[in-house]
Amino acid sequence: MDDIGATLAKAGKQLVVEAGSPCRAVINELVLRRILNNLLDNAFHYAGGKPVGLRLHCTGSRVQICVLDQGTGIPENQLDKVLQPFYRLDPSRNRGTGGSGLGLAIVQQLAQFQGWKIKLKNRTTGGLSACIEIPGTSD
Repeated sequence: MDDIGATLAKAGKQLVVEAGSPCRAVINELVLRRILNNLLDNAFHYAGGKPVGLRLHCTGSRVQICVLDQGTGIPENQLDKVLQPFYRLDPSRNRGTGGSGLGLAIVQQLAQFQGWKIKLKNRTTGGLSACIEIPGTSD
């Protein structure tokens, strides 16, 4: 995952990584990369030039990877809706104000196919926390 941070740094974007103890989980790396790229793209789009956080937290039974932005967040009544295909907070289709409404839907579908969960939550400090929960191994 170091290459994701290096690519973002080359693009002038600041990613702050917080990693606890090492984790063990059986994952499809390509799927995880796609999910993280989509979440990071969204986070940087809405962060208003502020740094974005990437946090890794592990327990014996799960791995949690969270992308944390400092943007405006998402209205509570729309947190589940933004995971649906083609749903956008901005109803216009202007590429400058957002995408097609597929990024988070792709994240949701990929995670479900892997048996993972996606949780979106507004942060008390502002912005959004988008977390992937992956079953871990205790080996």
